[in-house]
Amino acid sequence: MYIANFDTKLTEKELRQHFTTFGNIKSVKIMCDKKGKSKGYALINFETPQAAALALKRMKGQYLPNSSKPLKMDYWRTN
Repeated sequence: MYIANFDTKLTEKELRQHFTTFGNIKSVKIMCDKKGKSKGYALINFETPQAAALALKRMKGQYLPNSSKPLKMDYWRTN
């Protein structure tokens, strides 16, 4: 799952804690610039499609702590 518009100070651990309420998570990766600063978007890999669907349904357009913009979310597909 692609997630964007969260506070750049948010950690992978905090994202995992917030989204684990929707199901088990395999991995969380915040994308960072060359200096290691968060770009404000991440990829979260849920164990099941159902957990990802629930997270998308409940969180898309919502606000995470210290965020001034609503979350952008969508399914992330790899080739």
